[in-house]
Amino acid sequence: MELPQLEEPTQNIQLLPNTSLMPSEMTLDAN
Repeated sequence: MELPQLEEPTQNIQLLPNTSLMPSEMTLDAN
């Protein structure tokens, strides 16, 4: 059961970097 739980976090980590890039561009446009 521990393996499946580890797989979920990995997917979230991949989404974080992608989302972090989006906000960065938005902030630049705001400035």
